[in-house]
Amino acid sequence: MRLLCLDTSTAAITVALVEDGTVLAGSDTLGATAHGELLAPAVRAVLLAAGPGYDGVAVGAGPGPFTSLRVGLAAAAALADARGVPVWTACSLDLLARPDTVVVQDARRRELYWAAYDASSARVEGPAVATPDAVPVRGRRVRGRGAAGRPRRPRDAALPAPT
Repeated sequence: MRLLCLDTSTAAITVALVEDGTVLAGSDTLGATAHGELLAPAVRAVLLAAGPGYDGVAVGAGPGPFTSLRVGLAAAAALADARGVPVWTACSLDLLARPDTVVVQDARRRELYWAAYDASSARVEGPAVATPDAVPVRGRRVRGRGAAGRPRRPRDAALPAPT
C-alpha cells in the first residue's frame, strides 16, 4: 500500500510517500508560519520524485498549533477526496514513541506538548500540555524537538538530555 503521509503539527512541514514501510520520497521543510504556502509544493515534489499515485493519506493530528493543524488536515482531506482514498489520522507524538519514553514538542509560551509511553511503546499518559518542570518524566528517556530546542534553565532540570 502506498501512503501519502503529512504532518504539520510542528514548525516543520513533513511529507513522505511510503510503500509497505519503505520511504520512497520525503520532504521536511521548516516554516513555522508558512504551512499553507509550503505544504502543496512539498506534496508536489514528493509525488514527482516517487511517482504519482497513493492508496491512502495519513496525517498527523497534533497536538500542535491550530492553524498549522488545520492546514494539514484540510490538505489530507482534499488529497484523499480527489483520489477517492481513505484518510487516517495519528497523534503526532505517537509517531516518535519508543519504549519507556516521554515525547515532547515545543508548544511555545514556555510550554511543551507531551505524551508518555510504556515498555511496549503504548501511550499511557497524554497527550497534554505543561510547563517543562511539570512533564512527568519519571525515569523515562525524553524524545522530540521540544526537548532539544528549549534553552536549559534550572526549572527545566527535570528534563534529561534528548535521546
